[in-house]
Amino acid sequence: GQRQEADEQVAELGDLMAATQAILADPASVRIDLAGPGGSGSVLIGSSSGRLVAFSSTLPALPAGGRYECYVERDGVRTWIGWMHWSAGLAYWSGPVSGIVLPWRRGDRFLVTEGRDGAPVLVGGS
Repeated sequence: GQRQEADEQVAELGDLMAATQAILADPASVRIDLAGPGGSGSVLIGSSSGRLVAFSSTLPALPAGGRYECYVERDGVRTWIGWMHWSAGLAYWSGPVSGIVLPWRRGDRFLVTEGRDGAPVLVGGS
């Protein structure tokens, strides 16, 4: 059981690393630093690839059934991106994003909340 869990973590983190490297190879990529009462983190947006990676190693684990949610806020309107996954003490979200994120605009904010209606625990923007 422990070996299978470790193998799954390695696969998840490998996928996350591959997505991160692909975004960083994009000359038009955007990096956003996150900060707040939950700690710190980063968001990488690949303008060419249409992918986004958000991660934090400082968010505290939530009780069973709880999860962190990711949003982009543009002009005061929040658009849900997805919920963060956990692997080896790292909270992360990775995947393709819709037109609301691309292109990233001045004044846009990325939010991580505790639950769907929770207050932001991490915030970043440009």
